[in-house]
Amino acid sequence: MKLICEDCNITFSTKFNFKRHLKSKHNINATFCPLCNIICQNMSLHFTENHQTCNFCHKKIYNNFKKHINSCNKCAYTTFKFIGESVTHEVEKTLRLNQLPIKWILVRRVKFIKYSVNKINQTVIDKKTVNNFRSYTMLTISKREIDSQIEESFSKIDNSISCFQSQGSGWIFDKTIHWQLYVYKYKPLPGKSYIPTPKYIKFKHAVLNIRNVDNKCFLWCILAKLYPRGSRDHANQVFYYKKFEECLNMTGIKYPVKISDIDKFEKQNNISVNVFGVENGKTIYPLRITKTITHIHVNLLLLQHGRKTHYCLIRDFDKLMLRSTKYDHKKYYCYLCLQRFTYKQKLETHLELCKNFEPQHVVMSKKKTLKFTNYKYQIKAPFVIYADFECFINDEHIPSGFAFIVVRDGLIIHEEVYSNKNVMDVFFYKLFEIYKYLKSEMSVNIPLTMTLEDEIVFQSAINCHICNKPLLLNKVRDHCHMTGQFKGAAHNECNLNYKITKKNTCDFSQFKKL
Repeated sequence: MKLICEDCNITFSTKFNFKRHLKSKHNINATFCPLCNIICQNMSLHFTENHQTCNFCHKKIYNNFKKHINSCNKCAYTTFKFIGESVTHEVEKTLRLNQLPIKWILVRRVKFIKYSVNKINQTVIDKKTVNNFRSYTMLTISKREIDSQIEESFSKIDNSISCFQSQGSGWIFDKTIHWQLYVYKYKPLPGKSYIPTPKYIKFKHAVLNIRNVDNKCFLWCILAKLYPRGSRDHANQVFYYKKFEECLNMTGIKYPVKISDIDKFEKQNNISVNVFGVENGKTIYPLRITKTITHIHVNLLLLQHGRKTHYCLIRDFDKLMLRSTKYDHKKYYCYLCLQRFTYKQKLETHLELCKNFEPQHVVMSKKKTLKFTNYKYQIKAPFVIYADFECFINDEHIPSGFAFIVVRDGLIIHEEVYSNKNVMDVFFYKLFEIYKYLKSEMSVNIPLTMTLEDEIVFQSAINCHICNKPLLLNKVRDHCHMTGQFKGAAHNECNLNYKITKKNTCDFSQFKKL
């Protein structure tokens, strides 16, 4: 490598001689960047301006930064931490920002305490413990699933906490230290190698499973659709389809074919492809649904056994989805939501609506009877604001005045009437003033005050006053934090979830609720 001094036009063969020349002749203390071999007087400034830092190996990267990140990121999951009792909105927002599909687990770290009575009959904290309660592992393929999965996760954690406390250990819930959300990268395995067809599917005679020994099961399934053979003509053997191998354009598509590469295959061959998965050998669910159905359409079933996966051709989708019923006539199934129809016309009408949504698998509840369990929604809002506007109507509505009242327990505690300029500005100014007052009122936490009658009611209570189920040994005193009045005996879990909402409701006449 030759180094040239721009001022003297002298050539040097080594960095040492070049640096010595700069220092003696030009009084420059220079160093060479180890990444780009550029002379720098301020190395830290040069690195900041010209090189990016990898968050995983903490090295400065000169070029191909994205490629380095993909190869360097070996972490199996990403962790997100939340503080507070109610973090539903934060969890939902975080999950929606992740690129699907993903797997995730929610963990709640909870502190429990145990009380005892000392020698002078004072209640003191005897022991403390910290436990982690986790949700089920959730697989999120579509954003439409996030809300129901979050609700299921929180319900699982609440039930685990309730079971922990009901074991007679005497531990009492103190506070939630933090929540942790673990988001795992979910990469569906590409189809490769042969896997026998599950018996439940095999006996329906709706799937063709080609016995290949290579990684080209996707290719053989497409060719089996284009050049069909009868079941008795060795349709499951590869040798028949090899002579048609060059008929498809597989340029740039590697074997085994990943689900993410099917988009490229569709563009190059004008063939639409749907891919379905199977769970527990019986349950069929959509993995990948094409955006546009072409005149040549192929449905594939992706089998999985451990780390091995394999594509099969679905010859008759309706027969594959069919389950035994008391009706003998043919059924038609929607490939997007897997719902059953008795007439083809109804299916076609349904598809016009269903194709506007993402593919899904509808699973009915295993419970024969669905009951109301969100008892916290039974609590009346402590404050309600009723508002109304008056407007001048020209080409548009121009507010001319407003009036609103604040109601608490059926009584008007504040009212406001205004008719002048800047109606909307004044309205929001007054509304936020009221909000500050209501927020301070709702943040009050008055301790429980019980009378002798209240204590008698509590001791004689058999059922929870919230859910009306037997109390057994899990009985606590529920009270209003704004007044300190005793409400009744309740389960510990019901008492924790039976909270007044922090949101204030504002109803507008002939408007939507804000």
